[in-house]
Amino acid sequence: MNRQTRKIKEVTEVFCSSRPITDERFFVGRENELYGLGRVLLTPCRHATVFGDRGVGKTSLVKMAVKPFCENENYKLIEYKCTRGDTPASLIHKLLSRTNNLITDSKSTKTYKHNLAAKAKFYLAEGGVDTSRGENIETTHLLKQQLNPDYVATSLQKAKVVYFLDEFDLVDDNNSISFLSELMKASSDYDSKLKLVLSGVTNSFGQLFASHASISRCLESFELPCMNDNELRMIIENGLEAVRLSFDDDLKDCIVWLSSGLPYFTHLLCEEITINAIFHERTTASKEDLFFVIKDVMKNITGAAAIEYTAMEEMKGTPKFLSFADSISVRPTPTPTEIKRYVIHSMALLYGRDTEAILNMYHRLFTLTGAWLPEDYAYESEGQLESVLREIFQQSKLLVQSDDEFKFGNPFYRAYSLLQCANEIGLSFLDLLDDIR
Repeated sequence: MNRQTRKIKEVTEVFCSSRPITDERFFVGRENELYGLGRVLLTPCRHATVFGDRGVGKTSLVKMAVKPFCENENYKLIEYKCTRGDTPASLIHKLLSRTNNLITDSKSTKTYKHNLAAKAKFYLAEGGVDTSRGENIETTHLLKQQLNPDYVATSLQKAKVVYFLDEFDLVDDNNSISFLSELMKASSDYDSKLKLVLSGVTNSFGQLFASHASISRCLESFELPCMNDNELRMIIENGLEAVRLSFDDDLKDCIVWLSSGLPYFTHLLCEEITINAIFHERTTASKEDLFFVIKDVMKNITGAAAIEYTAMEEMKGTPKFLSFADSISVRPTPTPTEIKRYVIHSMALLYGRDTEAILNMYHRLFTLTGAWLPEDYAYESEGQLESVLREIFQQSKLLVQSDDEFKFGNPFYRAYSLLQCANEIGLSFLDLLDDIR
Protein backbone atom coordinates (compact mmCIF):
# COMPACT_ATOMS: atom_id res chain seq x y z
CA MET A 1 0.00 0.00 0.00
CA ASN A 2 1.58 3.30 -1.09
CA ARG A 3 1.58 6.51 0.93
CA GLN A 4 -1.32 8.10 -0.98
CA THR A 5 -3.51 5.01 -0.58
CA ARG A 6 -2.74 4.84 3.15
CA LYS A 7 -3.66 8.50 3.51
CA ILE A 8 -6.99 8.04 1.72
CA LYS A 9 -7.78 5.01 3.90
CA GLU A 10 -7.05 7.15 6.94
CA VAL A 11 -9.46 9.82 5.71
CA THR A 12 -12.30 7.32 5.25
CA GLU A 13 -11.81 6.14 8.83
CA VAL A 14 -12.10 9.70 10.14
CA PHE A 15 -14.86 11.13 7.95
CA CYS A 16 -17.51 8.40 8.05
CA SER A 17 -20.21 9.10 5.47
CA SER A 18 -21.00 5.47 4.66
CA ARG A 19 -20.99 3.94 8.14
CA PRO A 20 -21.66 4.90 11.75
CA ILE A 21 -18.96 6.49 13.89
CA THR A 22 -17.37 4.01 16.28
CA ASP A 23 -14.30 6.00 17.37
CA GLU A 24 -15.14 8.34 20.23
CA ARG A 25 -12.42 10.76 19.09
CA PHE A 26 -14.57 11.74 16.13
CA PHE A 27 -17.95 11.67 17.84
CA VAL A 28 -19.08 15.23 18.57
CA GLY A 29 -21.76 16.54 20.94
CA ARG A 30 -24.89 14.62 22.00
CA GLU A 31 -23.82 14.59 25.66
CA ASN A 32 -27.39 14.66 27.01
CA GLU A 33 -28.56 11.90 24.68
CA LEU A 34 -25.52 9.74 25.45
CA TYR A 35 -26.10 10.13 29.17
CA GLY A 36 -29.82 9.40 28.88
CA LEU A 37 -29.40 6.33 26.70
CA GLY A 38 -26.62 5.02 28.94
CA ARG A 39 -28.87 5.44 31.98
CA VAL A 40 -31.65 3.43 30.29
CA LEU A 41 -29.23 0.62 29.45
CA LEU A 42 -28.12 0.45 33.08
CA THR A 43 -31.69 0.44 34.41
CA PRO A 44 -33.23 -3.05 34.65
CA CYS A 45 -36.24 -3.81 32.45
CA ARG A 46 -35.95 -0.61 30.41
CA HIS A 47 -35.75 -0.23 26.63
CA ALA A 48 -35.19 2.73 24.31
CA THR A 49 -36.12 4.30 21.01
CA VAL A 50 -33.99 6.91 19.23
CA PHE A 51 -35.63 8.98 16.52
CA GLY A 52 -34.71 11.91 14.31
CA ASP A 53 -34.24 12.96 10.70
CA ARG A 54 -32.14 10.94 8.30
CA GLY A 55 -28.47 11.83 8.43
CA VAL A 56 -28.66 13.23 11.97
CA GLY A 57 -26.50 10.48 13.50
CA LYS A 58 -28.94 8.10 15.22
CA THR A 59 -26.99 4.91 14.54
CA SER A 60 -23.71 6.50 15.63
CA LEU A 61 -25.32 7.66 18.88
CA VAL A 62 -26.60 4.16 19.68
CA LYS A 63 -23.23 2.58 18.87
CA MET A 64 -21.37 5.06 21.06
CA ALA A 65 -23.75 4.50 23.99
CA VAL A 66 -23.94 0.71 23.70
CA LYS A 67 -20.21 0.06 23.27
CA PRO A 68 -19.06 1.02 26.80
CA PHE A 69 -22.18 -0.56 28.32
CA CYS A 70 -21.44 -3.90 26.67
CA GLU A 71 -17.78 -3.76 27.68
CA ASN A 72 -18.49 -2.87 31.31
CA GLU A 73 -21.55 -5.08 31.87
CA ASN A 74 -20.41 -8.07 29.77
CA TYR A 75 -23.32 -7.67 27.31
CA LYS A 76 -23.39 -8.71 23.65
CA LEU A 77 -24.63 -6.37 20.90
CA ILE A 78 -26.74 -7.92 18.14
CA GLU A 79 -27.76 -5.64 15.29
CA TYR A 80 -30.56 -5.96 12.76
CA LYS A 81 -31.28 -3.54 9.92
CA CYS A 82 -35.02 -3.46 9.29
CA THR A 83 -36.54 -3.57 5.83
CA ARG A 84 -39.98 -3.19 4.33
CA GLY A 85 -41.84 -6.47 4.51
CA ASP A 86 -40.29 -7.55 7.82
CA THR A 87 -42.45 -9.89 9.88
CA PRO A 88 -42.32 -10.84 13.58
CA ALA A 89 -40.31 -13.92 12.57
CA SER A 90 -37.73 -12.05 10.48
CA LEU A 91 -37.34 -9.37 13.17
CA ILE A 92 -36.62 -11.89 15.90
CA HIS A 93 -34.76 -14.55 13.88
CA LYS A 94 -31.31 -13.02 14.29
CA LEU A 95 -31.77 -12.52 18.03
CA LEU A 96 -32.78 -16.14 18.58
CA SER A 97 -30.13 -17.61 16.28
CA ARG A 98 -27.30 -15.60 17.84
CA THR A 99 -28.36 -16.64 21.34
CA ASN A 100 -28.83 -20.35 20.46
CA ASN A 101 -32.56 -20.20 21.09
CA LEU A 102 -33.65 -21.00 17.54
CA ILE A 103 -35.18 -24.49 17.16
CA THR A 104 -37.18 -26.39 14.58
CA ASP A 105 -39.33 -29.49 14.28
CA SER A 106 -39.47 -32.32 11.75
CA LYS A 107 -41.47 -30.21 9.30
CA SER A 108 -38.34 -28.28 8.36
CA THR A 109 -36.16 -29.60 5.57
CA LYS A 110 -33.13 -27.95 7.20
CA THR A 111 -32.15 -27.48 10.83
CA TYR A 112 -30.86 -24.55 12.83
CA LYS A 113 -28.89 -24.63 16.06
CA HIS A 114 -30.89 -26.64 18.58
CA ASN A 115 -31.20 -25.60 22.21
CA LEU A 116 -31.87 -28.78 24.22
CA ALA A 117 -33.01 -26.75 27.21
CA ALA A 118 -35.86 -25.23 25.22
CA LYS A 119 -39.08 -27.22 25.21
CA ALA A 120 -41.18 -25.18 22.80
CA LYS A 121 -41.21 -25.95 19.08
CA PHE A 122 -41.62 -23.59 16.17
CA TYR A 123 -43.39 -24.57 13.00
CA LEU A 124 -41.90 -23.21 9.84
CA ALA A 125 -43.47 -21.69 6.78
CA GLU A 126 -41.88 -21.09 3.40
CA GLY A 127 -40.22 -17.96 2.21
CA GLY A 128 -39.02 -15.26 4.53
CA VAL A 129 -35.53 -15.24 5.98
CA ASP A 130 -33.40 -12.73 4.10
CA THR A 131 -30.19 -14.60 3.32
CA SER A 132 -28.69 -11.52 1.72
CA ARG A 133 -27.89 -10.18 5.20
CA GLY A 134 -24.83 -12.42 5.36
CA GLU A 135 -26.30 -14.82 7.94
CA ASN A 136 -25.22 -18.45 7.93
CA ILE A 137 -28.70 -19.70 7.05
CA GLU A 138 -29.34 -22.87 5.06
CA THR A 139 -33.08 -22.60 4.62
CA THR A 140 -35.70 -20.16 3.42
CA HIS A 141 -38.15 -21.01 6.19
CA LEU A 142 -39.62 -18.62 8.74
CA LEU A 143 -40.52 -19.14 12.36
CA LYS A 144 -44.28 -19.24 12.65
CA GLN A 145 -46.88 -20.63 15.05
CA GLN A 146 -45.51 -20.82 18.58
CA LEU A 147 -43.38 -17.71 18.25
CA ASN A 148 -44.73 -15.31 20.84
CA PRO A 149 -43.36 -12.49 23.03
CA ASP A 150 -43.72 -14.42 26.29
CA TYR A 151 -41.66 -17.32 24.97
CA VAL A 152 -38.90 -15.06 23.68
CA ALA A 153 -38.81 -13.06 26.91
CA THR A 154 -38.60 -16.14 29.15
CA SER A 155 -36.11 -17.91 26.85
CA LEU A 156 -33.80 -14.92 26.95
CA GLN A 157 -34.42 -14.04 30.59
CA LYS A 158 -30.75 -14.48 31.50
CA ALA A 159 -29.27 -13.47 28.15
CA LYS A 160 -27.18 -10.32 28.47
CA VAL A 161 -27.96 -8.98 25.04
CA VAL A 162 -28.66 -5.56 23.52
CA TYR A 163 -30.77 -6.10 20.41
CA PHE A 164 -30.50 -3.02 18.20
CA LEU A 165 -33.09 -2.72 15.43
CA ASP A 166 -32.00 0.06 13.08
CA GLU A 167 -34.24 1.84 10.53
CA PHE A 168 -37.34 0.67 12.35
CA ASP A 169 -39.41 3.22 10.41
CA LEU A 170 -39.22 0.87 7.40
CA VAL A 171 -41.28 -1.78 9.22
CA ASP A 172 -44.75 -1.50 7.71
CA ASP A 173 -46.37 -4.60 9.16
CA ASN A 174 -48.72 -3.85 12.06
CA ASN A 175 -48.28 -7.32 13.53
CA SER A 176 -44.51 -6.81 13.68
CA ILE A 177 -44.87 -3.51 15.49
CA SER A 178 -47.33 -5.03 17.96
CA PHE A 179 -45.02 -8.01 18.46
CA LEU A 180 -42.08 -5.81 19.47
CA SER A 181 -44.31 -3.78 21.75
CA GLU A 182 -45.47 -6.96 23.47
CA LEU A 183 -41.88 -8.24 23.66
CA MET A 184 -40.73 -5.09 25.44
CA LYS A 185 -43.58 -5.42 27.94
CA ALA A 186 -43.00 -9.16 28.45
CA SER A 187 -39.25 -8.67 28.94
CA SER A 188 -39.97 -6.21 31.73
CA ASP A 189 -42.65 -8.40 33.29
CA TYR A 190 -40.31 -11.42 33.40
CA ASP A 191 -37.35 -9.36 34.59
CA SER A 192 -35.37 -10.31 31.50
CA LYS A 193 -31.86 -8.96 30.99
CA LEU A 194 -32.64 -8.43 27.29
CA LYS A 195 -32.35 -4.80 26.14
CA LEU A 196 -34.17 -3.57 23.02
CA VAL A 197 -33.04 -0.39 21.28
CA LEU A 198 -34.91 0.82 18.19
CA SER A 199 -33.99 3.72 15.93
CA GLY A 200 -35.91 5.37 13.12
CA VAL A 201 -36.95 8.65 11.57
CA THR A 202 -39.11 11.18 13.38
CA ASN A 203 -42.66 10.07 14.25
CA SER A 204 -42.04 6.40 13.42
CA PHE A 205 -42.83 5.05 16.90
CA GLY A 206 -46.38 6.23 17.46
CA GLN A 207 -47.92 2.83 16.78
CA LEU A 208 -45.40 1.15 19.06
CA PHE A 209 -46.80 3.10 22.00
CA ALA A 210 -50.37 2.67 20.79
CA SER A 211 -49.97 -1.11 20.67
CA HIS A 212 -49.67 -1.38 24.45
CA ALA A 213 -51.04 1.22 26.84
CA SER A 214 -48.51 0.53 29.61
CA ILE A 215 -45.38 0.31 27.45
CA SER A 216 -44.35 3.84 28.44
CA ARG A 217 -43.36 2.45 31.86
CA CYS A 218 -40.58 0.35 30.31
CA LEU A 219 -39.68 2.41 27.25
CA GLU A 220 -37.91 5.74 26.99
CA SER A 221 -37.62 7.78 23.79
CA PHE A 222 -34.84 10.11 22.72
CA GLU A 223 -35.25 12.65 19.93
CA LEU A 224 -32.02 13.55 18.18
CA PRO A 225 -32.18 17.12 16.85
CA CYS A 226 -30.11 18.62 14.07
CA MET A 227 -26.63 19.74 15.11
CA ASN A 228 -25.79 23.40 15.56
CA ASP A 229 -23.09 25.12 13.50
CA ASN A 230 -20.45 24.86 16.23
CA GLU A 231 -20.89 21.09 16.48
CA LEU A 232 -20.60 20.64 12.72
CA ARG A 233 -17.50 22.82 12.65
CA MET A 234 -16.00 20.69 15.44
CA ILE A 235 -16.50 17.58 13.28
CA ILE A 236 -14.53 19.28 10.52
CA GLU A 237 -11.71 20.50 12.74
CA ASN A 238 -11.32 17.24 14.69
CA GLY A 239 -11.14 15.27 11.46
CA LEU A 240 -8.71 17.61 9.74
CA GLU A 241 -6.40 17.52 12.73
CA ALA A 242 -6.37 13.73 12.62
CA VAL A 243 -5.53 13.55 8.89
CA ARG A 244 -3.15 16.53 9.06
CA LEU A 245 -4.89 18.64 6.42
CA SER A 246 -6.41 22.11 6.56
CA PHE A 247 -9.41 23.93 5.06
CA ASP A 248 -9.69 27.70 4.89
CA ASP A 249 -12.43 29.28 6.99
CA ASP A 250 -14.64 30.04 3.99
CA LEU A 251 -14.70 26.36 3.03
CA LYS A 252 -15.54 25.32 6.59
CA ASP A 253 -18.39 27.84 6.69
CA CYS A 254 -19.64 26.61 3.33
CA ILE A 255 -19.65 22.96 4.45
CA VAL A 256 -21.47 23.81 7.68
CA TRP A 257 -24.12 25.80 5.81
CA LEU A 258 -24.66 23.15 3.14
CA SER A 259 -24.99 20.41 5.79
CA SER A 260 -28.27 21.90 7.07
CA GLY A 261 -27.60 20.57 10.58
CA LEU A 262 -26.94 16.99 9.42
CA PRO A 263 -23.52 15.48 10.25
CA TYR A 264 -23.91 13.00 7.38
CA PHE A 265 -23.38 15.78 4.85
CA THR A 266 -20.49 17.26 6.85
CA HIS A 267 -18.69 13.91 6.78
CA LEU A 268 -19.50 13.32 3.11
CA LEU A 269 -18.27 16.73 1.92
CA CYS A 270 -15.11 16.58 4.05
CA GLU A 271 -14.35 13.06 2.88
CA GLU A 272 -14.57 13.94 -0.82
CA ILE A 273 -12.67 17.24 -0.50
CA THR A 274 -9.80 15.75 1.53
CA ILE A 275 -9.45 12.76 -0.82
CA ASN A 276 -9.33 15.15 -3.77
CA ALA A 277 -6.62 17.20 -2.02
CA ILE A 278 -4.56 14.07 -1.28
CA PHE A 279 -4.93 12.86 -4.87
CA HIS A 280 -3.50 16.18 -6.07
CA GLU A 281 -0.79 16.09 -3.38
CA ARG A 282 -2.04 19.15 -1.52
CA THR A 283 -2.42 19.64 2.22
CA THR A 284 -4.91 22.52 2.03
CA ALA A 285 -8.28 23.18 0.40
CA SER A 286 -10.43 26.25 -0.27
CA LYS A 287 -14.12 26.65 -1.05
CA GLU A 288 -13.41 26.47 -4.79
CA ASP A 289 -12.37 22.84 -4.22
CA LEU A 290 -15.98 22.00 -3.41
CA PHE A 291 -16.82 22.20 -7.10
CA PHE A 292 -14.15 19.70 -8.09
CA VAL A 293 -15.92 17.03 -6.03
CA ILE A 294 -19.59 18.02 -6.18
CA LYS A 295 -20.47 15.42 -8.83
CA ASP A 296 -18.87 12.65 -6.75
CA VAL A 297 -20.76 13.91 -3.70
CA MET A 298 -24.08 13.70 -5.56
CA LYS A 299 -23.32 10.17 -6.77
CA ASN A 300 -22.85 9.03 -3.17
CA ILE A 301 -26.25 10.29 -2.03
CA THR A 302 -28.98 7.73 -2.46
CA GLY A 303 -32.35 7.03 -0.93
CA ALA A 304 -35.48 9.08 -0.42
CA ALA A 305 -34.01 12.52 -1.19
CA ALA A 306 -32.74 11.48 -4.61
CA ILE A 307 -35.99 9.65 -5.35
CA GLU A 308 -38.22 12.58 -4.41
CA TYR A 309 -36.07 15.09 -6.27
CA THR A 310 -36.23 12.92 -9.38
CA ALA A 311 -39.99 12.54 -8.90
CA MET A 312 -40.32 16.32 -8.85
CA GLU A 313 -38.37 16.61 -12.10
CA GLU A 314 -40.64 14.03 -13.72
CA MET A 315 -43.84 15.88 -12.86
CA LYS A 316 -46.03 17.10 -15.65
CA GLY A 317 -47.61 20.51 -15.71
CA THR A 318 -44.98 23.24 -15.93
CA PRO A 319 -43.57 23.77 -19.45
CA LYS A 320 -39.87 23.43 -20.14
CA PHE A 321 -38.14 26.75 -20.78
CA LEU A 322 -35.94 27.28 -23.81
CA SER A 323 -32.29 28.34 -23.78
CA PHE A 324 -31.08 31.13 -26.03
CA ALA A 325 -29.67 28.49 -28.38
CA ASP A 326 -33.13 27.04 -28.96
CA SER A 327 -35.43 28.35 -31.62
CA ILE A 328 -38.01 30.55 -29.95
CA SER A 329 -40.51 29.34 -32.53
CA VAL A 330 -40.50 25.93 -30.87
CA ARG A 331 -43.51 25.58 -28.60
CA PRO A 332 -42.57 24.50 -25.03
CA THR A 333 -44.12 21.19 -24.03
CA PRO A 334 -45.44 20.22 -20.57
CA THR A 335 -42.39 18.27 -19.37
CA PRO A 336 -40.20 18.23 -16.23
CA THR A 337 -38.25 21.47 -16.11
CA GLU A 338 -35.69 23.80 -14.69
CA ILE A 339 -38.69 25.91 -13.66
CA LYS A 340 -39.50 23.60 -10.74
CA ARG A 341 -35.85 22.98 -9.95
CA TYR A 342 -35.14 26.69 -9.70
CA VAL A 343 -38.13 27.19 -7.43
CA ILE A 344 -36.88 24.42 -5.13
CA HIS A 345 -33.30 25.73 -5.28
CA SER A 346 -34.48 29.24 -4.40
CA MET A 347 -36.44 27.92 -1.46
CA ALA A 348 -33.44 25.90 -0.24
CA LEU A 349 -31.10 28.87 -0.53
CA LEU A 350 -33.42 31.22 1.36
CA TYR A 351 -35.14 28.71 3.65
CA GLY A 352 -37.27 30.45 6.23
CA ARG A 353 -37.38 33.71 4.26
CA ASP A 354 -40.55 35.27 2.88
CA THR A 355 -41.97 34.47 -0.54
CA GLU A 356 -40.84 37.78 -2.02
CA ALA A 357 -37.19 36.99 -1.26
CA ILE A 358 -37.55 33.49 -2.74
CA LEU A 359 -39.14 35.02 -5.85
CA ASN A 360 -36.20 37.38 -6.29
CA MET A 361 -33.75 34.48 -5.93
CA TYR A 362 -35.70 32.52 -8.53
CA HIS A 363 -35.10 35.30 -11.06
CA ARG A 364 -31.46 35.60 -10.03
CA LEU A 365 -30.82 31.93 -10.78
CA PHE A 366 -31.99 32.47 -14.34
CA THR A 367 -29.69 35.46 -14.63
CA LEU A 368 -26.69 33.48 -13.34
CA THR A 369 -27.25 30.59 -15.75
CA GLY A 370 -28.17 32.74 -18.75
CA ALA A 371 -31.29 30.70 -19.34
CA TRP A 372 -34.27 32.18 -21.13
CA LEU A 373 -37.37 32.50 -18.98
CA PRO A 374 -40.70 32.33 -20.84
CA GLU A 375 -42.96 35.28 -20.16
CA ASP A 376 -45.71 33.01 -18.84
CA TYR A 377 -43.34 31.74 -16.17
CA ALA A 378 -41.68 34.97 -15.09
CA TYR A 379 -43.67 34.70 -11.84
CA GLU A 380 -43.92 38.34 -10.95
CA SER A 381 -46.35 37.68 -8.11
CA GLU A 382 -46.04 35.65 -4.93
CA GLY A 383 -49.29 33.89 -5.80
CA GLN A 384 -47.81 32.50 -9.01
CA LEU A 385 -44.78 31.18 -7.14
CA GLU A 386 -46.95 29.58 -4.48
CA SER A 387 -48.92 27.79 -7.20
CA VAL A 388 -45.72 26.01 -8.29
CA LEU A 389 -44.88 25.13 -4.68
CA ARG A 390 -48.37 23.69 -4.29
CA GLU A 391 -47.91 21.62 -7.44
CA ILE A 392 -44.66 20.20 -6.09
CA PHE A 393 -46.27 19.56 -2.70
CA GLN A 394 -49.15 17.64 -4.28
CA GLN A 395 -46.94 15.39 -6.41
CA SER A 396 -43.86 14.66 -4.28
CA LYS A 397 -42.72 14.45 -0.66
CA LEU A 398 -40.06 17.11 -1.01
CA LEU A 399 -42.40 19.66 0.54
CA VAL A 400 -44.96 19.62 3.34
CA GLN A 401 -47.53 22.25 4.20
CA SER A 402 -47.77 23.68 7.70
CA ASP A 403 -49.81 26.72 8.74
CA ASP A 404 -50.37 27.62 5.08
CA GLU A 405 -46.61 27.62 4.47
CA PHE A 406 -44.62 25.21 2.35
CA LYS A 407 -41.54 23.69 3.96
CA PHE A 408 -39.08 20.95 3.11
CA GLY A 409 -40.26 17.55 4.29
CA ASN A 410 -37.05 17.17 6.29
CA PRO A 411 -33.56 18.76 6.49
CA PHE A 412 -32.12 16.01 4.26
CA TYR A 413 -34.28 17.20 1.35
CA ARG A 414 -33.08 20.77 1.79
CA ALA A 415 -29.41 19.79 1.96
CA TYR A 416 -29.80 17.60 -1.13
CA SER A 417 -31.48 20.47 -3.02
CA LEU A 418 -28.67 22.87 -2.05
CA LEU A 419 -26.06 20.46 -3.41
CA GLN A 420 -28.08 19.98 -6.60
CA CYS A 421 -28.13 23.76 -7.02
CA ALA A 422 -24.36 23.98 -6.47
CA ASN A 423 -23.84 21.15 -8.95
CA GLU A 424 -25.96 22.88 -11.58
CA ILE A 425 -24.74 26.49 -11.44
CA GLY A 426 -21.10 25.82 -10.56
CA LEU A 427 -18.80 28.51 -9.24
CA SER A 428 -21.57 31.10 -9.45
CA PHE A 429 -22.94 29.36 -6.38
CA LEU A 430 -20.13 30.95 -4.37
CA ASP A 431 -21.43 34.41 -5.24
CA LEU A 432 -24.82 33.41 -3.87
CA LEU A 433 -23.27 32.13 -0.66
CA ASP A 434 -21.39 35.37 -0.09
CA ASP A 435 -24.66 37.31 -0.32
CA ILE A 436 -26.82 34.89 1.65
CA ARG A 437 -24.62 33.95 4.61
